[in-house]
Formats: sequence, C-alpha cells, structure tokens
Amino acid sequence: MVRFSFIFFLLLSLLMGEGFLFSQNLMHYTSGEYNFSIQLPENWQRSDDLSNKKVALILLSEEGASVSVAFYKLKSIESVEFIENYEKSLNQQLYKVKLQEKGVIKSRDDEAPYLVYDFSKDTVRYKDKVCFYTRDKEIALITVSHTEADFHKLLPFFDKIFKSFTFETNQDRVEEVD
Repeated sequence: MVRFSFIFFLLLSLLMGEGFLFSQNLMHYTSGEYNFSIQLPENWQRSDDLSNKKVALILLSEEGASVSVAFYKLKSIESVEFIENYEKSLNQQLYKVKLQEKGVIKSRDDEAPYLVYDFSKDTVRYKDKVCFYTRDKEIALITVSHTEADFHKLLPFFDKIFKSFTFETNQDRVEEVD
C-alpha cells in the first residue's frame, strides 16, 4: 500500500509539475515555401501575424512560450559578423538585456552557434535562446522565448526543436542583409 501511494504521488507530481505542460508530442513540420523542416509542438497555435518578411513561422503556447523561424540572405558579410551584429543590436532593441550564455548546439545538419539572453518587457523578465543555422550566404534564426522564471523548465524541450531543424539554400522570400 505504501509503495502504491508513493508511485501514485510520483506520477501525480510528474503530471501536475513542471514537465507536464511541455512534455507534449512533437510533429514534423515542413515548409515548402521556405524549404525547411523542424519538429514542433503539435498543440501550439500558429500565428498568422507574419508582417515581417524575414519571419517564416511563429508558434505560441497557451502558457506564453513562443518559437519563431526567420531567414536572411547575407549579401556582403559572413555569418560570424551577422551574429556579432545581432548580439550588439540586442542592447539597442531590448530593455535591460543581459547575455547569459554563448555556445554551439548540434542539429541534424549543423553545428549552430547560439545565444541565451534575458531582458525586461512590461515589468516581466523574459529569456530567449536563438540559434543561427548557416548555408552558403543564408542564415536561419530559430528563437524560443518564455518568462525567465519558467525558461529552465522548457530548455530540454526547446533543445529538441533546435536539434531537429534543417533547411535548404536559395530561399526566394528572404531579405538581404548588408
């Protein structure tokens, strides 16, 4: 009886705890328009607000987490310089931004550099992780975001998304960056 009670409470804590909201099934998503594929949460909602030409996909969870995919053609700079410029621009675009970590993550086709940073927005601290995948003179950015307090709960889940990403070059609808 004690063993059964222990197992019951263990299962209940797993279902009700941190992992339940984000231990969802991933589905394979392929974009014919942008020629990429990625594993995504099947019950997240796709945003139709793609007013920025660079953004190919935005997904939102009920809990406020998000995943976005954006593409850039690199005209006269290399990907390393693009990433450096991106990092510098964070201070201009975000309030009280702090770079937390830099590294490289392995995906199906790449070793992608990444940045983890947090920032303030409407009195709430958020944390983002952005990975940079390059092919020839093109770069894809996958950005995941959630509140700073809950980000660590999602990181293993987000890393599955990053590791599943792959894309082809010669995108037609991407904006060139000098």
